[in-house]
Amino acid sequence: MSEDLPLVRKERPQRRAYLWSIALITLATFFVSLLWSLVLLPFTGPDEPRHYNSVVRLVDGGGWPRPYDADVLPSTWQAVMESGGSMPNGAQLDDLPAPEERSAFVVDKDLPGLVRDQMVQHPPGYYVIGAAVVTLAGGADIPWDRASALLRGLSAFLTAAAIPFIAGAVRWATGSRWAGVLGALFPLLIPWYAVSGSRISNDSLLILACSATIYALVRAWRDPRSAAWALPVAGAAYGIALGAKGYALILAPVVVVLAVGAAWRSTRNVWKTVIRILVPGAIAFAIGGWWWVRNLLILGTLQPSVLGGREHQDVAAEGYSFALFVDTFFTRLNATFWGRVGYVSNAHPSATVIAGGILLLVVIIGALFFARSRWMLALLLSYPFLIGLTIFQNAHGIYWDIGNPTRGTQGRYLYSGISALALSFAALVHGFLARRSGWLRSASVVATSALAVLIVIASLLWVIPAAWASHEESAPVATGDPVAFMGMSWFGYGAIALAAVACLVVATVTGARVASREDYDRDRLAARGVAGG
Repeated sequence: MSEDLPLVRKERPQRRAYLWSIALITLATFFVSLLWSLVLLPFTGPDEPRHYNSVVRLVDGGGWPRPYDADVLPSTWQAVMESGGSMPNGAQLDDLPAPEERSAFVVDKDLPGLVRDQMVQHPPGYYVIGAAVVTLAGGADIPWDRASALLRGLSAFLTAAAIPFIAGAVRWATGSRWAGVLGALFPLLIPWYAVSGSRISNDSLLILACSATIYALVRAWRDPRSAAWALPVAGAAYGIALGAKGYALILAPVVVVLAVGAAWRSTRNVWKTVIRILVPGAIAFAIGGWWWVRNLLILGTLQPSVLGGREHQDVAAEGYSFALFVDTFFTRLNATFWGRVGYVSNAHPSATVIAGGILLLVVIIGALFFARSRWMLALLLSYPFLIGLTIFQNAHGIYWDIGNPTRGTQGRYLYSGISALALSFAALVHGFLARRSGWLRSASVVATSALAVLIVIASLLWVIPAAWASHEESAPVATGDPVAFMGMSWFGYGAIALAAVACLVVATVTGARVASREDYDRDRLAARGVAGG
């Protein structure tokens, strides 16, 4: 081991630079999501009023009813109307209250025209955390806009907290910290990722928990000495994912393959392998897996339909066309992956999102052919692929029954598998530039970071006017000025934007240093269990 000491010493500054870079990219992602949360109107995200409503119910002591037994509460509709929105029956306010006059989070008021709240079809994990945050901030009596801001901030935090795990999965799958930096930057290349993180939604907890699960499993596989702690961590993270949303169930095949392989590689003993698998399995079940067994026992199904009591039809709805559905499905899946925002179905130019979809496919296919560790990449990509198949099946069932080809198709559902997409991008770049000069590797970090900044700025400049104009056409908003409506100064927005840029600039400098000094003697150290981080 003595001959490795110079390499170990060289590892330490590299590891510190890598960790600083990932931490700063994480902060930058948080600030970008926080900025989006403060410039886009409340309740304009997909199903955001209903996600908010589930927190209202918990804070108000209403618990978690069975599916189809819960309504969207008057407190929620009052907040929606005070934000300029309307109830399903068309009721809205003629004059909106000033920010300081808005209603409390929970109000005692009767409103006609209540509708079913389908969010109780999901596990309560995210909503319990949200209710705890609101309760700590003052509970039922705080203004609804403050509660909404807190819940959006929680989503921004959870979504950004996934970045270190995304980077870690890429770093251990490729054996390269430089690739890990590229993987951490990848989510900022997708405009809707940060926007999705700015909305009240259980997707944020799902993304974090699935990313943590994948990281821990990849780490346990690549570094058998870490399996003793990494596999229980994977079990805890997967349990949280199962307690967040049903799409975590689709990750099960990847979890099983990696867990079994990592347990065997770390023990080479059948009984020890079994124990090492059973412990994280029990942890996952205790935290979130029980929910799905409970659904089977009580409801007779894993998860009820989002459309409630609809019954599957033997004959397709009038005008059914499979070709039309396929075209609509892939167009909408791609559009909502890159840029669905608020009242505007796709606020980004269609040419941009089409180009983005084509480039992403090229990256994935290229990585599968040219990147190293292709089997690991293929295994991880099976998760978003299976999510896509599930979305297709669900959306087709809805189209067959009610004739609407757009319902149920959301590209953001793929984000819980974003580690696999980030690995595709980073592994492809790593495969082409790993043996090139250090300045080329550094340039890849700078170029990716610069592209991320360009995408964020362009998205803000394009989306905000469109979203506010759309809102003004559908609600009695006296001003299109987000500063006046949201009750925050331009100085506050500027400070958040500056913080995001500053973090990204420093992260780019440290990440470029990591790339330029990448030493492939590290692979030898990692194989011996010397290198870490």
